[in-house]
Amino acid sequence: MSGHNSPKQNILIVDTASAATTQLVSALHDHHLESVVVEESTAAIERALAEPPLLILSEVELPGIDGTELLKRVRAHADTQDTPFVFITRQTELEARLRLLALEIDDFIAKPYYPEEVVARVESILRESAVTPGGDVPVNQGFTGSLDEMTVMDLIQTLELGKKSAMIHLVQVPEEGYLFVDKGEVVDAVLRDYTAEEALDNLMLWLHGYFELTMQPVQRERRILRSNRELLLAGAQRLHDYRTRSAQLPAMDSYVARAAEVINPDLSEREARLWAILERPQPVRLLIASLGEDELRTIEVIQALWERKQIVISPGKATDADLIASNMMRQVSESHHKSAEPYSRMASFFTRDGHQKKNLS
Repeated sequence: MSGHNSPKQNILIVDTASAATTQLVSALHDHHLESVVVEESTAAIERALAEPPLLILSEVELPGIDGTELLKRVRAHADTQDTPFVFITRQTELEARLRLLALEIDDFIAKPYYPEEVVARVESILRESAVTPGGDVPVNQGFTGSLDEMTVMDLIQTLELGKKSAMIHLVQVPEEGYLFVDKGEVVDAVLRDYTAEEALDNLMLWLHGYFELTMQPVQRERRILRSNRELLLAGAQRLHDYRTRSAQLPAMDSYVARAAEVINPDLSEREARLWAILERPQPVRLLIASLGEDELRTIEVIQALWERKQIVISPGKATDADLIASNMMRQVSESHHKSAEPYSRMASFFTRDGHQKKNLS
C-alpha cells in the first residue's frame, strides 16, 4: 500500500457534481487518468493529504473556503506543495484572470469547457512537470492568437506577471511588427522605421490581426526606457482615444476617397500628405498604414477631413490583402477551436519554478 508521500494515479476535481464533471471524469478515464470529484474544500484538503493527487482541478467559487484559500492550504503542506493546481472558472474579466495568474497556478480553464480540451491541458501540464526540471518553459515554445481577443497590452501584462522572456511577431495586414520582452520587461519594439518607443506606441493600438508568441531568451539592447507601468498607463490612454475616434468613423475596411467637388483644399502638412495618397480610394486601415505616421494622429486627420466633407467614406469590396487577412484569421480561429482560448494558453507557460513558491499569505 502506498504511503502518503507516494501520489496515487488520480486527478482531484473540486467542483459541484454535474453533467459536466461526469463527462470530464469519463474523458480522463478514457485517457488512463482516474479522477474523483469532491464538492467541498475542507473535504478536498483531507483527500489531497490522504492520497496526494497528480493534479488538482478546482473551481474558484466554492462553498466554505474558496479556491484561492484552498490553493494556499494545499501549498502549505509538504506532501502537496508541488502538486500542479489548475483553476476552473467562469470569470472572464482580464483583471480577475490576472489576479489568478499572480497566484502562480499552473493554468486556468474557462467554463463551459470541452472535456477533451481539459484532458489535453492536464496531460500537457503533467508532461511538463515530469520532463522539465523545475517546471520551466522549454525554449522556443509558443502559440498564435487573435489581437481581437488578446491585445498587445494584455500580452505585456501577462508576460510581466510571469517574468517571462518572449518575442512577439504581430501582423495587422498589410503591416507586421515585433515586440521583445525580457524577464517581463518590454525592452524593444520594431515597426516601419519608427524608434522603438514610437513602434511600441503604435503596436499597442493594433486591435485586429494576429500574433505569434515565442518563449525564448531575449538578448537585445534595451531601446525602450520607460517602465512597464509608464508605458501601459500611456498606452491605455492612447488606446481609449483611438477606440473613441475609430468608433466615430465607418469600419476599417470602408473606402476613403477625395470628395469630387473639393479641388485644391486648404490643408495642413499632415492632411496634405494624406490627400496625396488619396489619388485613388483606399481602405481606412490601408490608408493609416500608407501614411506611415502615428496611427492615433492619422485617425484624427481622417476624422477632421471627413467632418469638413473634404473626403467621403463608403463601403468597399474585398481586396487581395483582405482575403489574405481573412484566411489568416480563419486559420487562427481553427487553431483556437482545437486548443485553448488565448489567456489560458498563455497561463500554461507560467508554471512555478521548482520550490521557489510565492508567499500566498
